[in-house]
Amino acid sequence: MLSGHEHNFQHGQVDGVDYVVSGAAAKLQDGSPCSWEEGGTVSWAREAHCLLVEVDSERIVVTPYGATKVGEEPQPIRALTPDGKPPMPPSPSEP
Repeated sequence: MLSGHEHNFQHGQVDGVDYVVSGAAAKLQDGSPCSWEEGGTVSWAREAHCLLVEVDSERIVVTPYGATKVGEEPQPIRALTPDGKPPMPPSPSEP
């Protein structure tokens, strides 16, 4: 599920559904998201970004990319868990 409109990046999981909230292409929201548990928040970032969404017959992969200087390769933003740590990557068997 892709949605907006918080001024940050959020990834949540509730009842087996992944939710991506993206709204940080311009102004960023001060502070961190609230209602972590209710939103099933897995990770978030307070960075300007855009999303690369790759779709095939097996899965959808969403990667948020941050600002890129001229001549540099785009880099994914650094999303963190609610306790400030990098999230665990999915295992290769997960879609």
